[in-house]
Amino acid sequence: MLGLGRVAKKGLRGNARRNAFLVVAAGLLLVSVPLAFSSARVASETLTEFQIAELARTWVSQSDYEVRLVDAQGDEVSVRITGEGDPPLTSDLVAAIQEKFQRPIVLDLESDPIEIERIVIQPRGE
Repeated sequence: MLGLGRVAKKGLRGNARRNAFLVVAAGLLLVSVPLAFSSARVASETLTEFQIAELARTWVSQSDYEVRLVDAQGDEVSVRITGEGDPPLTSDLVAAIQEKFQRPIVLDLESDPIEIERIVIQPRGE
């Protein structure tokens, strides 16, 4: 790979050795920086999903509905609930999300029987 096998067998001196290390270091940076950003984004989305799932389960706990899906993509979150009768008040979930998150969240709330709402939630104080 990159002729480094030959270098390992024969060895390099001076500038050639330093240049080989620079090429390897640059290659590592080229891979690791985007990977770090991607990993941070995935971790943030997973944490958001977990936190909103907890809020949604608490929200539906006093009804005949249950949370079926929570999916986060950046600051957009989809929540799907299913059940019988009247669903819980959406404003209660919105208030809980506002209290928990200090950033805007776009919530797509889908309940079965089919009803879809898109709500843009601003943090309190903005």
